[in-house]
Amino acid sequence: MLISKLRECIFRSQELRFLLVGIYNTFFGLSIFALIYYLFGHSLHYLFVLIISYIISICSAYLLQKYLVFKTKKNYLLEFVRFNIVNFLVLMVNVLILPIFVGWFYINPVLGQAIFTVLTAVVSFLGHKFFSFKSQHHEAIT
Repeated sequence: MLISKLRECIFRSQELRFLLVGIYNTFFGLSIFALIYYLFGHSLHYLFVLIISYIISICSAYLLQKYLVFKTKKNYLLEFVRFNIVNFLVLMVNVLILPIFVGWFYINPVLGQAIFTVLTAVVSFLGHKFFSFKSQHHEAIT
């Protein structure tokens, strides 16, 4: 009974689905970042590691958000382009902020990346809801 109530709550709430997918994507992306950083950090700059981990995790994030969070159909190319625009803007801010965390506040790059990721969750949700995966119904209203 409790599990069915929980499942019903998750399926009804887009924000909760975004949060759960976001938690997964955060751990997946951060794990990729940490793995590459600790394996190759002696020969790769942490910002290069950031770019590599971004490219690896973006496809997973797109598919999960498209099918599990926003549940859109069709428009694959348009949504993927919009999704990447939102994420690219977040990435550019990330590239500017992470060196501040590391250089000015002496925060470990992995911890700095984790902090930044949490700070951008709301901005990402709004960008994806109202731009990346904007529904046809929403477009007709606006």
